Amino acid sequence: MKLENLGYTEKFIIGLDLSQNDFNAARVITVNKESYIISNGEKEFFAKLTGNMLYSAESPEDFPTVGDFVLFQNFEDDSLAIIHKVLPRNTLLKRKSAGKKVDYQLIAANVDFAIIIQALDNDFNPKRLERYLAMTNEFGVEPIILFSKSDLITKEEKLKIFETINSNFHKYQILSFSNFDKESLISLKQIICIEKNLLLNRLIRCRENNLA
Repeated sequence: MKLENLGYTEKFIIGLDLSQNDFNAARVITVNKESYIISNGEKEFFAKLTGNMLYSAESPEDFPTVGDFVLFQNFEDDSLAIIHKVLPRNTLLKRKSAGKKVDYQLIAANVDFAIIIQALDNDFNPKRLERYLAMTNEFGVEPIILFSKSDLITKEEKLKIFETINSNFHKYQILSFSNFDKESLISLKQIICIEKNLLLNRLIRCRENNLA
C-alpha cells in the first residue's frame, strides 16, 4: 500500500518549500492526547509533536487529528517520528466541547463521506440524527444515512421517517437494513463499494491534475 491509497495527493503540499528539510508525509490514524500513530502507507510510526507546535498552538485546530496529513521526520532508527506540520485540510469535522467555555473537539479531517448509522428501535432519536446531518452540512462532508434493525418497524413508519428527513434537509442517500433481510444487506454492500469507487476516481483525477 502507498500513501496515495490513504487519500494523499500532491495538492496537500502545493506552495510548501521542502527542499531544505528531510520531511516525509504521512496520515494520522490514531490520536492519544499528545501522541499519535501515523502511516505513510507502508509503515506505521509512533509520533510526537515538535515543541514549537505544542507551545505555539492557539486552539485545538492547530493540533493534528485523525485523517490529517502531516510532515514528519524519523529518529531513533524509525522508532520515533516527530511531526512538524499539519498540511492544509480539505474538510474538518468538529463539535463543541462540553462546558461553558466555547471550544471545539476535533473528530476527523479530510473526510469525503460520513456514514451515519441509527437503529430503528426504541433508541432512534430524530434530533440526534439532525445534529449529525447539520454537522456534515456545515463542514462540507457528504452524509450517507443507514438505518439498522429495520425489521422492528412497519414500512409505513419507515416511509414517514424518510419523508421527515428529506423535508428538513437535502435529498440524502438513505438505506434501511436488517440482518434478517439479505437483499438489504446486498444493497448496503453495493452502496459502500460505489462510494469507495467514487472516492478512488476523485483521487485519480486529483493525481492527474497535479501531474498535468
